[in-house]
Amino acid sequence: MNALEVAVGPLAAPECRRAVGRGWLVLVRSLSALALIGVVVVAVLVWGMLANGDPTFNPDSTIRISLFVIEGMAIVFGLVLAPALLAGSLAGERERGALPLLLTTNVTPREIVLGRVLGKLSQVVMVLLGGLPALIWVGTLAGLDLLGLVTLLTLPLTVALGLGGLSAAASVMSNRGRDALISVYLIVVLVLLSQLLIGLFPVLEPLSLVNPLSGATLGPMIIEGRLGLAWVTILIWAVLGVLGLVVAAWRLRPSCIGRLSAASRREAGGRGVYVPEVGERPMLWKELFIERANTLGRFGAVIGVFLVLYLGLGSVVLGGAVAWFQWTRPDSTWGARLSALMSWLYTGGAATTIGFLIEAIVGLRAGVTIASERERNTWDALLTSPLDGRAIVNGKLWGSLYALKWLFLAVLVAWTTSVAVGAMGVREYVSGLVLVLTVSAFLAAIGVRLSLATATATRAMSLTIGAWLAAGIAIFVVSWVIALTLALFWLFCVWMAVQMQLVSVAGGPWAPISLMDLQTVLAAGLYLLATSMVATESRLRFDRIAGRMAGDEAQVAVDEMLHGKPLAPVRIPGFDGRATGKVAAIPEPTDVAT
Repeated sequence: MNALEVAVGPLAAPECRRAVGRGWLVLVRSLSALALIGVVVVAVLVWGMLANGDPTFNPDSTIRISLFVIEGMAIVFGLVLAPALLAGSLAGERERGALPLLLTTNVTPREIVLGRVLGKLSQVVMVLLGGLPALIWVGTLAGLDLLGLVTLLTLPLTVALGLGGLSAAASVMSNRGRDALISVYLIVVLVLLSQLLIGLFPVLEPLSLVNPLSGATLGPMIIEGRLGLAWVTILIWAVLGVLGLVVAAWRLRPSCIGRLSAASRREAGGRGVYVPEVGERPMLWKELFIERANTLGRFGAVIGVFLVLYLGLGSVVLGGAVAWFQWTRPDSTWGARLSALMSWLYTGGAATTIGFLIEAIVGLRAGVTIASERERNTWDALLTSPLDGRAIVNGKLWGSLYALKWLFLAVLVAWTTSVAVGAMGVREYVSGLVLVLTVSAFLAAIGVRLSLATATATRAMSLTIGAWLAAGIAIFVVSWVIALTLALFWLFCVWMAVQMQLVSVAGGPWAPISLMDLQTVLAAGLYLLATSMVATESRLRFDRIAGRMAGDEAQVAVDEMLHGKPLAPVRIPGFDGRATGKVAAIPEPTDVAT
């Protein structure tokens, strides 16, 4: 037994080998590397466009912005992937009864926790290392030395370690894996939203060092080359990770014993709301009036109530105060202060964070829809009903969006009020609503599809978050590449028109749409296209995944195109249905799915 095995236990090595051998890891690592390379390609295109138009152009700002994006994407990988992989891990083992059995062996709780955490974090490390070439290349162009490059790589790794430890603690202390996952994401949301609190109370400025995406951490490191504050953030997340591991190892055995000895309880009380008759669409009725938004647990309910009050009620009160000092009792000083406060709370970075949070909640809610039916043992009863795949999938899709209707309404109220009092621009308002709606629809489709194909709700939620991250980065990069390509083509057309003396460029080349608006339109279009494709594939693939046989010609054709040609059922030799003792002949496979 070597020193490393003594330190981390005998389970760490096999857990890491098993984790890095997953087939999906190669795909995710390749996609992350391509996404970061896409950022470099976009930066080169922008560099070329601006350099051709201005011989005195300095590329330093373009390089540093690209480095901001690459480092931010790496940190987001750590923030999203670590909880998705770890939050439901130990809780899932406990629910399946494997963890109490493991505790009867000679391994200690510390070795169990370290083995599982190191195994899952090895997958995060493999994904982050896929973007290492792009990070080193852009960081070198930005003038960072070896220590600066090491800091850029250490920061996302330490964030993943911190969230890995917190996820392990939440997984041990939660009854269900989905509760652990949502509680950790709630911590992430609070960390990201801490910038709003710091803006209201400047005395809390040191809290900005906890947020790895804040300007206090990335700004001095990338722009000025000062690494001290970044290492403070690294130290904070390392301490959080160690504390999480200690709590997880301390509470692992008591949580399993308490769960085994606890008596099962039934939820008391009725729904307390009016439920209409079933109608002609029973699956949609079930999702709208029987399945509730609290499928995500008490943490999901807490997040939902907080967001509705913050967005709906808070924006109306603050917007009313701004309108009062602007129009009823004009006071330029107070009107400007309250308008700036409203802009800080509901627009810009706050609007982006709110949009991301709503999209994540939609995806998590959709990931629970079908997997929770299996966990409650109601899935088989649903499959034996006369409902077809289209009715079930469409009901789950619309139900995932309808469950968060008050949240969508609160966002609409908050942003509309901000536009009305001048705290938010019309362009930001339109683009924000378009992206929130399109991405939410996409995540509803992805969540239902993954919930259909996975056995547990926790795994479906984790895969949905991973798919959201991968699709978001891919669509962001692809939309920018297409937008820049179209912009270059437009400039070429303008140049040709000028050479032919058809137009004049005295006031600069005219464009029908700005580059930012074009990228937003392209991203929304790509999300809608992906949503349509995933929803269609889910409806056509439903019968095969759900355990039914394929149906009409369209289902069979799509199934064969995407997943290969299925074989016809065969008889097992010796079981021909008659007590003759003869071996039945095995028929040749046919091309027709029955």
